[in-house]
Amino acid sequence: MAAKVITNLQTRRDEFGEPTDLESGAISRFAGSLFLLIAPIGFLGAYPLKPTLLLLLSLIAIGALFLLPRESLLRLRLSPALIAYVAWAMASLSWSESPSATLFLMRSVLPAVVAMAVVAAFLPIATWQLIFARSMEIIVVITLLAILTSSAARATVGANGVDVAGWRGYFIHKNVMSPALSVAVVTILAFETNRRAAWAFVLAVTVILVPSHSATGLIALMLGLSTWVLTGWMARSAPRERSMTAITLALGGVFLVGVGVRSAAYWVGAFDKDITFTGRTEIWAASAPYLAERPWTGYGLAGPYGALSNVIARDIFDTIGFYVVHAHNGLMDLMATLGLVGVAIVVTLIVVTVRDAWLVIEARPELSRWVLTLMAVILFTSFTENTLAPHYVAVIGAARILVMRERGAMKEMSVARARDQWRRQRIESTPEPGLFASGEQDARSQRSNRDPKHVQREGSVWDPPEI
Repeated sequence: MAAKVITNLQTRRDEFGEPTDLESGAISRFAGSLFLLIAPIGFLGAYPLKPTLLLLLSLIAIGALFLLPRESLLRLRLSPALIAYVAWAMASLSWSESPSATLFLMRSVLPAVVAMAVVAAFLPIATWQLIFARSMEIIVVITLLAILTSSAARATVGANGVDVAGWRGYFIHKNVMSPALSVAVVTILAFETNRRAAWAFVLAVTVILVPSHSATGLIALMLGLSTWVLTGWMARSAPRERSMTAITLALGGVFLVGVGVRSAAYWVGAFDKDITFTGRTEIWAASAPYLAERPWTGYGLAGPYGALSNVIARDIFDTIGFYVVHAHNGLMDLMATLGLVGVAIVVTLIVVTVRDAWLVIEARPELSRWVLTLMAVILFTSFTENTLAPHYVAVIGAARILVMRERGAMKEMSVARARDQWRRQRIESTPEPGLFASGEQDARSQRSNRDPKHVQREGSVWDPPEI
């Protein structure tokens, strides 16, 4: 049944285009494409775009909704988890430890979260994939050019304010650069149609990350490439083999995590790091008491870090001896900003996205593989970086909307196929005129064969069964 639905869906694409493509004009598509091409460069940190420009691009993309026909607006896919995230983040201003910083994020990054979801909801999926890949390619090119032309881009500012070895491009730090480039590699591999160009960008990112001295970035790159190859094999496998592989990988992942924790000293030494993960464990220890004080709500979207004008940031600075802007751990940073409620919302968003991506791996393999590999990279890097912050939730939210659209297309094709099958069975089961019916019944049968709606007017049940 599923295989027939997928075949019908692929045939529908080949003949008529995407079944989930919404009717939209050239202006709305241009507005969405412009945002998707430029905005990720800014909110992922590859180039310091002005917050006003980022806000303007976001508002233009959101405003494109008003240009869509009413029928398209009614068909837009909405994610309850993403809506809950935006609402909770906006509400956090009322209890924020740093109201000015939280308000700044609400005016700059949070509109980008909404705009990413909006553009993913109305832009054709193939167009979205192509333009987002181009945006990631621009990030790689900008970073490479910065490293080649600027000595400052080949040094990273350390915790004590002194430049240390480590390429970073225009990113403020190599630890900000490495997750963004890992996401770029995954996206280019998934959506770049020129395979030679795709692997050329992978090579360029490798050249950038090796001298950056970012262990997290190098491991994330290897993990992304491995996951991409593995999901390709799974997409070509039969459903039973795919399910068994998923269970095996889950158990193997738990085993590897356990081994990694027990042999952490060896692995950090292999990458020329210390057992504190370059001071991260000190940040976690200093943050823990403050997280326990506000476990449910956190300290607002900006968190308790960053501005030394607030008491908590100064206390953490006095305790660890250096300045930090986040917890250097995705879950801890999420707890510090939006509390356990925010953690529950983001975890739910990730889980349902991964689930739907898994379910569409046959119908839309490139999209499914991108989502699964993206989540693997984001979750891994969240161990040492804040890749569950709003700028990465924007990408996760867009992925959620895209797989929702694909799942919706599969359901529509399944329902349509079941309805057609039901109609055929009803027509075939109708007695031939003159065999078992009177003349009046013969006429009624002939009318019902010609016009299925006539059956409903005669009082029969014509509605197809629910699927």
